[in-house]
Amino acid sequence: MALHRNTRRTLAALVSLTCAGAMVAGCSSSSSPTAASTGPVTVQYWGWVPDIQKAIAIWNQQNPDIHVDFSQIDSTEATTKIQSAVQAGNAPCLAQVPDNDMLSYVADGLLQNVTSEAAQYQKNYLGWVWDQMTADGETFGLPQDTGPIVLYYRADLFAKYGISVPTTWTEYAADAKELKQKDPSAVLGTLSPDDAGMFQAYAWQNGANWWSTSGDSWVSDITGSPTQQVATYWQQLIDSGDIKIVDRWEPTFYQDLQNGSVLSYVGAAWNASLIAQNVAGESGDWRVAQMPVYSTSSPTTADSGGSAVAVLKGCSDVSAALKFANWLDTAQASMNILASPTGGGLYPASTAALDYPIVNQDVSYYGNQNIYTQFKQSANEVSHDWNWGPVETQVYNQLGDELGDVALNKTTLSASLTSVQQTAVSALQSKGISVSVK
Repeated sequence: MALHRNTRRTLAALVSLTCAGAMVAGCSSSSSPTAASTGPVTVQYWGWVPDIQKAIAIWNQQNPDIHVDFSQIDSTEATTKIQSAVQAGNAPCLAQVPDNDMLSYVADGLLQNVTSEAAQYQKNYLGWVWDQMTADGETFGLPQDTGPIVLYYRADLFAKYGISVPTTWTEYAADAKELKQKDPSAVLGTLSPDDAGMFQAYAWQNGANWWSTSGDSWVSDITGSPTQQVATYWQQLIDSGDIKIVDRWEPTFYQDLQNGSVLSYVGAAWNASLIAQNVAGESGDWRVAQMPVYSTSSPTTADSGGSAVAVLKGCSDVSAALKFANWLDTAQASMNILASPTGGGLYPASTAALDYPIVNQDVSYYGNQNIYTQFKQSANEVSHDWNWGPVETQVYNQLGDELGDVALNKTTLSASLTSVQQTAVSALQSKGISVSVK
């Protein structure tokens, strides 16, 4: 994610803090807009959404003057491929980029400043998502999808144990304790070392801001009070055994959901189809509610996942590229494919798309509940006050390692934050970037 528009950060500072260590040729945060072509153009686009070719085929049929040439890439290889292509001067115009990597891409000089061309499209997207496309008011792409966080829960087991659906984190802890007393073999939820982004999301929801700048230096605040509060909360649940630490991406995770030893999961909208596919035997028993909040008087949620269609350095026709990207991310014909469970299951960042039938329908797996109303509410309540930093990969990996050690009682969540911050600071310093700790 890029900078929040109220963050005290300037592009000049951003470039000066990062280009010293960047390995990408032509490192800068902006470039002069390229004149639009007068005849038919071809726009190259790299991405990994399943079935996206079907949407692009519709575009190409309807827009002969702007042909899109799509190449499917693996999301795990995207950054390396994009870096190499930009450095070699043969990058595509557009590429799918995870939201949390946008600032790193800007800092490494991989993206093109398209502020003037993109301005006309800003009104089409959720405000907090648009903020993630920008750094100090300069825009580098358009939002594609989001991951608003909700609570997935087994309605039948909640009823069996007489457990209420928690609306606050205080209620969540009370429910977890009550359940453990009634059935020591069951837990309310989990925390996952291989999904460290969820811990970051809890901090985000609580008003934490891990990154800012002061003068010519980055400032890291991973150990700040809002994050420590989150760490203390989850550590108490872990120590009491009221929740358990389990890897999110291991088969045992879904086995626990299916056998009823884990009653709920706090996760992003894109988990809906994964749960339905991997816990098929419990169809009709699951429901979706809002994620617990810290304050009911001013409820805020957070996001996990989501991506952008970013404009890469050297794009030869920004106007045509953005025209296609906006259609891809907002048009009903496109979203009917991208948002379908088999086409990618994306939850749109477009405000208009939030009302499309494809994301407003009863889902039989979830007891014929229209789960999308929950996604929409969460998406509209995501806090605007979170910033991603330029070394998110290192932070994510170290946080995951620390969570693994917490599971083995080698450390605590609060203590691990110091290690994560040290890793972040070292990663920046290794790039020759000035950084301080708040």
